[in-house]
Amino acid sequence: RRVHGGVGMLLVWLCVVGLGLFFPHPDNTHHSLGVAKQYEIKAKQRREAVLHAKHSPIFDFENEIPKLLSQRLHRQFTDLEGSVVDLRHVQTDYSRELLDAVRSDPLIPHEPVDFKGKSFDIPLHETHSHLVASDEVTPGISINEYKERRDRLVENLEVGSIVIVLSAPKILRSGDTEYEYQQFVDFSYLCGINEPNLILVIKKSQGHPSKSTSHLFINHLSSSRFVSDTINPDVALKLGLDQATFLNADGEVVLTNTLETSPGSILCNCESSPTLHKILKHVHPGKAFVEFGAMVQRLRLYKSPAEIALLTQTFEISANAHNWAMRLTRPGLHEAHIRAVVSFFLEKEYSHFAYPPIIASGPHGQVLHYHSDNDILRNGEMILMDVGGLRFGYNADITRSWPVSCKFTDAQREIYNVVLKAQEATWDLAKKWASESVTLDDLHNEAVSVISNELAKLRFPPEASSYFTHGVGHSLGMDVHDCHSASSPVLREGFVFTIEPGLYLPEDDQKIPSKYRGIHIRIEDDCIATNGDVICPSMKAVRTIEQIESICGSTK
Repeated sequence: RRVHGGVGMLLVWLCVVGLGLFFPHPDNTHHSLGVAKQYEIKAKQRREAVLHAKHSPIFDFENEIPKLLSQRLHRQFTDLEGSVVDLRHVQTDYSRELLDAVRSDPLIPHEPVDFKGKSFDIPLHETHSHLVASDEVTPGISINEYKERRDRLVENLEVGSIVIVLSAPKILRSGDTEYEYQQFVDFSYLCGINEPNLILVIKKSQGHPSKSTSHLFINHLSSSRFVSDTINPDVALKLGLDQATFLNADGEVVLTNTLETSPGSILCNCESSPTLHKILKHVHPGKAFVEFGAMVQRLRLYKSPAEIALLTQTFEISANAHNWAMRLTRPGLHEAHIRAVVSFFLEKEYSHFAYPPIIASGPHGQVLHYHSDNDILRNGEMILMDVGGLRFGYNADITRSWPVSCKFTDAQREIYNVVLKAQEATWDLAKKWASESVTLDDLHNEAVSVISNELAKLRFPPEASSYFTHGVGHSLGMDVHDCHSASSPVLREGFVFTIEPGLYLPEDDQKIPSKYRGIHIRIEDDCIATNGDVICPSMKAVRTIEQIESICGSTK
């Protein structure tokens, strides 16, 4: 029996092995495709997901992450009622849970990928097809659109004129540590390349006066495994530039000849580089050099459909972050915890803070640019949060104000409604841009008028509009306060701007009825003049009292 039993077990084992040879496990088959093939499959999945929901968040963690985060916080805050507690031991636990959730996402490739020996930090289609289409330089902006921008810049210049555009330098923060690199916006607008040590020369074509030619000079000062300057002539040509040259000895000859033989005007951002200004003065003694910044800002002021699509996505992602900050609000949290929540919901969508965030609770709301974020959320106080994302070069700028308790007091409700009415009236006036001339000054005057009238009903002094301490709006785009050289621009197709009335009522101001003192409220939305109307995608962040109270503190 023992012999027969052993032979039987051997036959079973051989059958299992044989079946495995004919029907390999799907996981093993998938692994045999190789890491590069796996990445190709995952990249295709991601592209399909992005195309399926062009304006929706790329990753859907919203049913998992808030639960992880809120469950952890709820265990710590169920009985705080505004008391102070040390949360440092909490953060490590739920941070680990968030990281585990991200790592488990099936669309994120975690394996190292070999791209035939090429590794670009610049997101090209061949290496970052999940971000950049085959005809794009940067996500959402095509090669042709960048060329059109350069053509429009030289359109009204004399034939042979050249524009010299320097990229931003790296800036040392301390010791050998640099600040995160930030490109000059005008350079980004004209070519989309986010690297230092570059000179872009745009020349008005003599054969085709409505066209321009572009030449990128690449000045890599050093090479190091710690430095990632990846632009090279081949990559520059893929990005739609006509010529590209390393600024070595031969390249310097080419650049000098270009400058010396220019028969027309020379425009430059010379204020960015005194050295360049000296060189130009030496090459062309006695010739005037014109700053082109105002010219580029006039081009940037009214956005293209592609820019509006990118801005809309950024507005909606930022609005979603505001909603989650409200959902997770409860007494005892720190301002820094609200900042961390907002940062997560921006970062997961390839966005980060467009400017230092303002999460101001209680009396800090009176400080327009409060950045400490180190106080505690207390019952009875308001939170004023001014946060926007920067995504693929385009900014959002949104402000919401809500009570820590998630229920407005009568006094908070009255002041909030004054600000909300001012915003609604300003928005209504903005919508008339297609039939009459409307400027940002007109919008500001409308907001001041409404605030003055509404505060008078609450028995404020006649000069009460002075508690509205800033303008009602500004242009918005690649800069947060975009195209600053254009004073009070006229609303027209493609104009993107904010509407942000506010009231800041000091605690110690005896002229203010006592129940309103210490209340600080701003409501800010990002709006687009388009198709004869004004739309505000940022209004996906709830803003009426009823909406706020319905979601505030709702994630338990």
